[in-house]
Amino acid sequence: MNFKFAPKGVYEVVIRRKTGEIESFTFDNLVTYEGEDYMLQAAITGETASITTWFIGLIGANITPTKDDTASSTIGAAGSYGEITSYDEANRPAYSATYDAATHTVSNGASVATFTINSTCTVYGAFITSTSGKNDGTGKLLSAGMFGTSKDLSAGDTISIAYTIQAA
Repeated sequence: MNFKFAPKGVYEVVIRRKTGEIESFTFDNLVTYEGEDYMLQAAITGETASITTWFIGLIGANITPTKDDTASSTIGAAGSYGEITSYDEANRPAYSATYDAATHTVSNGASVATFTINSTCTVYGAFITSTSGKNDGTGKLLSAGMFGTSKDLSAGDTISIAYTIQAA
């Protein structure tokens, strides 16, 4: 038998530059094995406690996320994602999502995560994890994806991110 659990999602990004310029785009992502395992263990077997709040972070390294990525190997001071922490918010913004029964999706489209950039940085992508602290790699890594091209941001710019996921 060949079983496949394949949740998938899409990130929607809006960058508002302090100059007034607005750029928006979407990009696909992957759901990590760590994220898939968490979904199965929390929802079906009860082997792990339910995580009620997830958080969105920014990737500052030009890497290629893989399904094998974990929070402990990719996020944090020594992590390969090079997490961007140069934003005003004290912690990663919450992924405040709701379920839509009509589309069978979960999304934070009604409450996007926004970062207020406070110094020059280059952002390559985004991720979703279960811990709120900047550079905290102790939780679970649900999803990660890369922009089509990197985005150079400056102090005063904002980047807002919505994420929609569904079991495919």
